[in-house]
Amino acid sequence: MSKELSLLLNSNSTPRIVFIYGAEEFLIEIALNSFLNKFYPNRDKDYNFNKFHTDDIDLNSVLDYCNSYSLLSDENIVLVKGFENYFKGRAKKNDQTLKRLVDYIKDPSDSTVLILTCLNEDLVKGKAKVASEPFKSLLSNAYCVPYQKIYPNQFNLWIRDEFSKKKKSISEKGIYLILSQTQQNLRDIYNQIEKIDSYFINSNQIHDEEIADIVGQSREYNVFELQKSVSNRNINSSLEICDNIMNTSDDSIKIIAILFMFFKNLLKYYEVSRKAISKYDIARSLGINPFFLDDYSIASKKYNPSEVEEIFLFLLKYDQIFKTSSTNQKVKMTELMIKIVGAS
Repeated sequence: MSKELSLLLNSNSTPRIVFIYGAEEFLIEIALNSFLNKFYPNRDKDYNFNKFHTDDIDLNSVLDYCNSYSLLSDENIVLVKGFENYFKGRAKKNDQTLKRLVDYIKDPSDSTVLILTCLNEDLVKGKAKVASEPFKSLLSNAYCVPYQKIYPNQFNLWIRDEFSKKKKSISEKGIYLILSQTQQNLRDIYNQIEKIDSYFINSNQIHDEEIADIVGQSREYNVFELQKSVSNRNINSSLEICDNIMNTSDDSIKIIAILFMFFKNLLKYYEVSRKAISKYDIARSLGINPFFLDDYSIASKKYNPSEVEEIFLFLLKYDQIFKTSSTNQKVKMTELMIKIVGAS
């Protein structure tokens, strides 16, 4: 939860205009629902709650709703989702609708709460577009709740923070187990966090073994252990783990994606590890958690750069096979493991 949202939820009244925006659609959605649940828990039955998406209503009609008066309540609520869609093209000079909107933003109705959600990365990056209307007036006059983009190398910190808000602690391996079993987006990760949290209602410590059970991975046979075996160039262990993963999930595409990222980072590791910097700086350069740095340190001694470049060709070839061929993927994955790990 952002500090702006936290302050808003702890207040006793709502601003006339609430502007929730940023680069992460899922976080915007979570913030909106938190706000609505606090101030408008009965909105589905409230005749004064007007919910729109920009695909369904034009901007002039939205402003008409904002300037109308409710006969049943002292407050009129207008929610508009996807506000950015009104301004995808270049604004016309002397646009009377835009002028009307800017005038309203600067002097909103005392009886209306206007809530806007906007997916616009430029607004949180501070680009020149921020100076254009209506965003310039919104950022100056509305109550703003911004959300920066969260990149994949920040997911582990985000997961830790989410559990911390729930007053629970989780290990680095536990975080990796979650990431290895989810699509790489915040929505899927959040759903896993909620599922895990529901199993640990009376506990503050989340154990790795239980996480593996909950997210559907074996404690011994998962992509975390596969990466470790590949980094050690242990062919027997790699084949055993890979075989078991394929028996339960047949997830060849995910295995290839993880191995591709591992060897891509290994090439970077050869270069950055020669610099006199801490392991935390090395991990930051690779965009990984320091917990996994040992895998790269070991692999750098087991594989040389020319081998890694050849491994990329293997991965690309077999990725194409898995996506286009109906051959036995388990057999092909065994072939790939032997080509990557077995040759030395």
